[in-house]
Formats: sequence, C-alpha cells, structure tokens
Amino acid sequence: MTRFLKKYKLFITIALITMIFLPFTIYKPAETDRVAVVTSIGIDKNGEDIELSLNVITPSSQGATSGGSVGSVKTFAAIGKNLSTAISKISLSVGKSVGLAHCDAVVVSKDIVEEDITKVLDYFIRSNNLTSNAIIFITEGKAKDVIKASAQETSRFALTLSDIISFNKMFAFGESINIDNFYINYFSDSGVSILPVISTGPEDESAPDDQSGNSGDGNTQNASGDSGSSQSEGEQQGGQSGGQSGGGDSPEPSQGGGGQGGGQSQGGQSQDVIKNEGKIVVVKKGKYVCELNEKQVAAINLINSRSLKGNITAKNVNSDIFKNADITYQVYTKKVKTNCYFIENTPVFNFDLDLILQIKEIIMEDYEIDSINGTTAYLNGEVTKAIKKTIHENLSELINLAKKEKVDYLKVYKNFNKFDTFKWEKYIDSLDDKENYLDNVIFTVNIIAQGKL
Repeated sequence: MTRFLKKYKLFITIALITMIFLPFTIYKPAETDRVAVVTSIGIDKNGEDIELSLNVITPSSQGATSGGSVGSVKTFAAIGKNLSTAISKISLSVGKSVGLAHCDAVVVSKDIVEEDITKVLDYFIRSNNLTSNAIIFITEGKAKDVIKASAQETSRFALTLSDIISFNKMFAFGESINIDNFYINYFSDSGVSILPVISTGPEDESAPDDQSGNSGDGNTQNASGDSGSSQSEGEQQGGQSGGQSGGGDSPEPSQGGGGQGGGQSQGGQSQDVIKNEGKIVVVKKGKYVCELNEKQVAAINLINSRSLKGNITAKNVNSDIFKNADITYQVYTKKVKTNCYFIENTPVFNFDLDLILQIKEIIMEDYEIDSINGTTAYLNGEVTKAIKKTIHENLSELINLAKKEKVDYLKVYKNFNKFDTFKWEKYIDSLDDKENYLDNVIFTVNIIAQGKL
C-alpha cells in the first residue's frame, strides 16, 4: 500500500484537490451576477449636491448560458451629498455592487470645473475600484446628457466616447488626459492641464439611417434616499423587441426598433448624439481658466509632436499661379523640436518645425489652373511666406493667451528646469511675482515647409 501511494502520490493529490474544490467551483455564483460593470461616468452639480450618472452593463450568466442576452447598457443617475452616497444609491437601484474597473471615461460638467474639479476626482484617486486610465472630458451642458447619449445605439454612424478618445489621442491633441496624467500635471510646477470639450445635439440629418438592429428604450424609476433620488434612464442594446426593462416598482416596456430608423425614440423624436467639435479648455490647479479658440487649438496641435495630422490655411495668396486664393494644406508629416537657452539673464524658448505639407483644397474665384497635378505639391515663394505667416499668427495668439492667463501649457517651466536648473531658479527668484514667469520669456520659431511630392 505504501509503495502504491508513493508511486501514484501526484495523481492521488490532484484527484483529492479536484474532489474537494470542484463542487465549490460548480455551485459558486458568477461574479457578473453580483457586479454591475460601469463603462462611463458623468458628474453634474445639483444645487449643493452631486448628480452622478453611470452607464452600466448588467451582465447575466444565466442569460448567456441559456442563449439569451448577455446583458444591457443602461444609464443610472443618483443625487447625493457626495460621490460615495450617489454610488451607494445606484448600487441599490441596480441590485448589484458597482464595478468601475472597466470605466474608460469620466465626463464632468463645466460648472464643477469652474469651482474645482479635484473635489469630485478625489473619490476616484482614493478608490482602488477605478482604473486611473479613465479619460477626463469636460462638457458645457449636462454630463448626464452625454452619458445618456453614449448609451444609445441610435446609429452605427453615431460617435462614441471610445471613438473620441482614440481620435483625439492620435490626430487632434496628441494625448488624452487620464486621471493619472491630470494629477501629474496638477502637482507639477505649472499645474496646468488641457482637457477636451464634448457636447450633445441632434444627430446630423445627412447621416444615413441605420436600418438594422436598433436599441430599445427603458425608463425605470428606482430607489430614492434622504439626500436625493436615483433614476434609470437607459437604453437596452441589441435590437430586442417587446422586452421588459427590469428594476424598480413600475417597469416600462423596452421597445425594439425592428426595421425603423435608428435615430428615433419612443415618441418619434430624434435622440441627441455625442458631438466632438475639437474644443479645449485650460485648467490650472483643478480650476477652469479659459478656452482656446480655433487658431489657438490649431497652434497647440501643430507644436505637439504626438499629434499626427493637422491643417494650415493660407489666405489671400498671390503668386504666378494663384490669385487671392485660400489654400488649405494638410500636415503630412512633421518634426517638432523645442530648445531653450538664456541670452544673459533672459530666457528664450524656441520651436523648430520641419513640415511636409500637401494641398487639400484651393478656393479661388478665377480658377484657371492648367495642371492640377502641378499644384498638389506646390509650395514656394509667396505660398511659403503665407504659410509661415499663418503659423506665426496662430502661435502668437497661443503665446499671448498663455502670458495673459498665466497658464504654462507650453511646458516652459518643465523644459527650462530640465535644461539649466540653476539659471532657471535664479531667474524665478529674481521675479517679484513668480506666477508671471512667462512674461519675460522670448518665444521664437523656425519653420521649414516643403511640399509633398
């Protein structure tokens, strides 16, 4: 017997472990039956309270195993004195604990940012339930409207928060400010972050209708507490027809779209969709400072080496080919280099821009160009001067705003402190008001622009 146990001890050990733990594994409830997965968060002010909106996926292991719907996406909202209270109320409404690990976006209303955005972000940095990779967005309207719009699958052409995150990071701003990056900037010497602005509005009527699989609407009243109320205003995804929206005392039916157009709600009115217009706001130490205009946004994107594309429009160009023409060039490739140095005790911050440009559009009254091919890479003489003039004007606006509002989104402090810490600290100490360190900085730009062949 002893010889048998020694010979097959590994097999016997595995068999015993399997016999002990297999019953627990089989009968243990799935975690998805206990946790509601949050994909996006919206935060608004409601008087002295906070209104929290969550897009929640409520997966069901029973539905998946029986061939039914794996879950639905709904918007749940709750009002509380703080985020902890609001989240607790939403947990009661959903009937599950709220899981934030898969959240990819936090949308905050502008009125909160005007006071101090860190008051609402404080909860998330202290909670190990939320990944710090969630991207921060600002909205001039209600964050709840953005969250509701992102839950609606009105059309396959509708913009989603994930689309905006991917596009802004690659082509628009060259970066996406998540909670980690925001606090890195917050505790830096400048304390400045630039945050994208999104909004909601009616879906573009020119967009094609989605004739396949439409979402249903649910509107369920849920629990209310002493400090506020909780409401589910969601969209059950997946083109189901005649399903019931669960939760609450008086559930209303969730109507599938069948063969109807995707931009219609139950009442036949068009649903709002998310809109990204390329706006940027500047935040310093958690508080709103200003918003960049179109020229300033173009300039900050141009000098950001991580932003892959961009457009430059030269106006009223006159040359041997063009007469009072407005020419729009796309930045095909670029190399951006910043360097800083001192002339005696005066700091100089320089941008070197090496641009390869491609003509995208020509607007001219008397359009009499013999060869279109001859103008696709046309960039010399007066055209080059006009391009450089446009870049200089846009950068000047951006720099003047930075000096006026005392916001260092150009990262002057960081670069000078890295280049020559001793001289930079000496320069800072020489100022009466250290917040005005940008006033005496001289900005220069060297531009090399070539046409793409």
